[in-house]
Amino acid sequence: MADETALGGASFTESTETTGTTVEETTGAPVEGVTEGKMAVEGKTDTTAAEKTADETTAESKDTKGDEEDGDAKAGAPEAYEEFAVPEGAVIDEAMMGKFTDGVKYLNLNQEQAQGLLDLYAEQNEAVQAAQVEAQEQQWTDIQTGWQETAKADKEIGGVDHDEKIAIARSALQRFGTPELVQAMNELRFGDHPELIRTFFRVGQHLTESKIASGDVTPPSKSPAEIMYPGHYQDAG
Repeated sequence: MADETALGGASFTESTETTGTTVEETTGAPVEGVTEGKMAVEGKTDTTAAEKTADETTAESKDTKGDEEDGDAKAGAPEAYEEFAVPEGAVIDEAMMGKFTDGVKYLNLNQEQAQGLLDLYAEQNEAVQAAQVEAQEQQWTDIQTGWQETAKADKEIGGVDHDEKIAIARSALQRFGTPELVQAMNELRFGDHPELIRTFFRVGQHLTESKIASGDVTPPSKSPAEIMYPGHYQDAG
């Protein structure tokens, strides 16, 4: 008795000399019109067709991948970039531009993509700088406002006669300070600092008191009318 296969049927016997032997003769399972030789040919044909299809699919995949790689190479970074157009208002030094160029080349960006990235960077950088300037301006305004309020509430330089005290401080500054000092105080906004106002107010107050105490108060050489209408009084004299 022939051994059974894993599929539960009898094993195929060795090939007979007659190529027309039916499956029924070798397996005991009759298959009408199908011979052993025909099954072998059909099995081989199917295998060959499958192998051919697999080979063609592999070849097509390689061709497609090659085309994609060629396309990527053409669309990627050039051997050397053309000079980038720096957006108006942007400040990019040579060292920074060199780092940017190395970066976009590493990312394999073409000329157009790299220029777009540079434009975006400049736009965002401009917005950030504008926001920083606005924040700093507001900070200085808040500080200056705080100084002014502190000076007005101060017992020595504030009060109802705050404006008169400021005038005395300015007079002392004009007398002893240089034009450059006055300009710097205005530009840096230190002119509203309570302690600077206090210092020059004391100087001006001291000068006024010293003049009064010593009697060194020079009367005006001309009346207000003579100052306002010098031509009229000159003709009359």
